[in-house]
Amino acid sequence: MELLDFFKDKFNIDLVIVLLVLGAGFFQKRYLYTPWNRTSKSHDSAIKTLALSSIASTIYVLLLHLQDKTAPIAWVQSFVSYFFATSFYELLLQPVLKWWTRMAGNKDPQS
Repeated sequence: MELLDFFKDKFNIDLVIVLLVLGAGFFQKRYLYTPWNRTSKSHDSAIKTLALSSIASTIYVLLLHLQDKTAPIAWVQSFVSYFFATSFYELLLQPVLKWWTRMAGNKDPQS
């Protein structure tokens, strides 16, 4: 809990939203199908992650608001958290996962 409070107080980042965004990205990569012509795999992946994580984050923020109706809806904190999560994935997590996959010798086309 201290880590959650630290990020929330110091950087205005909600780690639950960060985990929702990262989880949505992994979920869509593994389980969602693109029904349209796949001209750009990374573009399709980004669109699906954006849609899925936006829906999940909005539901989370609205549930928090229903829990405490006197508190304002934290859309700015949600945006900062989303921006942090996507940047964290692109700059740090994705290269580490690619390296790990290469080292493990995983030939799964979906990974």
